[in-house]
Amino acid sequence: MKINTNIPLRESSFIEVKAAEKGLPGSIWETYSAFCNTNGGTIVLGVSEDPVTKELTYTGVKDTDSMIKKFWDTINDPLKVNYVALNNNDVRVENAGGKEIIIIEVPRVNRRNRPVFINNNLNSGTFRRNFEGDYHCTLPEIKEMIRDSEPRTSDALILDDIALNSINIPTLESYRDSLRAKSGGHPWVKLDDEEFMELIGAAGYAADGKLHPTRAGLLMFGKEHRITNEFPYYFLDYREKYTAERWSHRIHSQSGMWSGNIFDFFTTVIERLSVIVPSPFELVGFVRKGESDAFVAAREAVMNALIHSDYYIERGLVIEMVRNIMKVSNPGTFRIPIEEAIKGGISDPRNSQIMKMFLLIGRAEHVGSGLYKIIETERSGAISYANIEESYDPSRVVVTLDFTQETERSGSAASAVMGALRSDNTLTIPALAGITGLSEKTVSRALTELKATGKIIRVGNRRSGHWEIGTGVRKDNGKKGQYEIGTYAFDVKKKNE
Repeated sequence: MKINTNIPLRESSFIEVKAAEKGLPGSIWETYSAFCNTNGGTIVLGVSEDPVTKELTYTGVKDTDSMIKKFWDTINDPLKVNYVALNNNDVRVENAGGKEIIIIEVPRVNRRNRPVFINNNLNSGTFRRNFEGDYHCTLPEIKEMIRDSEPRTSDALILDDIALNSINIPTLESYRDSLRAKSGGHPWVKLDDEEFMELIGAAGYAADGKLHPTRAGLLMFGKEHRITNEFPYYFLDYREKYTAERWSHRIHSQSGMWSGNIFDFFTTVIERLSVIVPSPFELVGFVRKGESDAFVAAREAVMNALIHSDYYIERGLVIEMVRNIMKVSNPGTFRIPIEEAIKGGISDPRNSQIMKMFLLIGRAEHVGSGLYKIIETERSGAISYANIEESYDPSRVVVTLDFTQETERSGSAASAVMGALRSDNTLTIPALAGITGLSEKTVSRALTELKATGKIIRVGNRRSGHWEIGTGVRKDNGKKGQYEIGTYAFDVKKKNE
């Protein structure tokens, strides 16, 4: 980072200043560790802070050559620092207002060389940067960095203490159906379950000579209570909110109403989003075509969260849809700098085996393009806002998307309402307003239009009734109290309901 000495200096997540009046400050090593383990930063030696005004002033370093020599002697001592991330060009002397200062550029260290710690003590010598300060990493944060340092992603590990009956067979069959739809002639679809799971990386042979699930296989296809035996903090949560009081719709892995695994969660959530985020509807076999840019952004946000989550970290994966704003939050940080992740072209998934499984059915790409696609939807105007942020303690990535513009220009209000009703024909006017982003008055007008054209018929009363949906061929078949929709006829007691 280039320091402009002509403007007031401020400490931040990326800049740390130290007076260095009495020699090389000992706290420099905490900052070095913190910058290495976070996103890099710049240390400036020769800057003092006024104890009252907190104003920073360039006071300079008296003997820069001596201090730089001591710095290099210390950093190359393995008992002081476990990893040297700098080269000669990263330490330099500059002039600021007639004073000589020392600039030390500390890079973000590759995950394979983290954690960087000091004083030969992993537990007490590992730091991260948080706003303007350095903090001791907790044991879970240190374990997270150690997991990420492994050359092979941890989801490939065979769980030799977990039996194969931990797999939910209906989920596995559903995945097979997706593979058939994507590639009907794929040779693996005809294999038995055990051989199929081994080939896709969901299971492997352990030392006992028996087939056991891998971490990826358990997460992707397992039964929830078996998953949480291995991953105590595992939790998947999807929720929609259209009123101030409570969540209007929720799906979470601990409900006991479904398997609770990643694959079933993904398919269920994507089905919901296909209605909430407007997209042309066209099926080729079992595969949906004609997806809008906004829907692709939503799907990529969900896919990236599932592939890059660290399922050993608390708080779980949460997807919130509040009217037109979607927020996807997952445990774990980026394994590469966030700028590179957004730029695309580099793929470093935390769960490579899970990504492989999604890749086989055409739901993931091995080119690191997911975040790039999300940002491009904002640049193209397909959505009004996209934001990606990373935080620590605990480690978390949050992707926020605002679909307001896409909803407004997705077609008529009637078509948006019809799309929502196809997903759930019991939706009320307030719920329809929340899903579509339209006002309740506009939804009411759209329902009137759809009823007038015979595309929907209200059956039952306002509280317990539902909508029958058809093609709208005819409104009235000539018999009093009976409407015809498509090829079906329904008796309706009250036409005005």
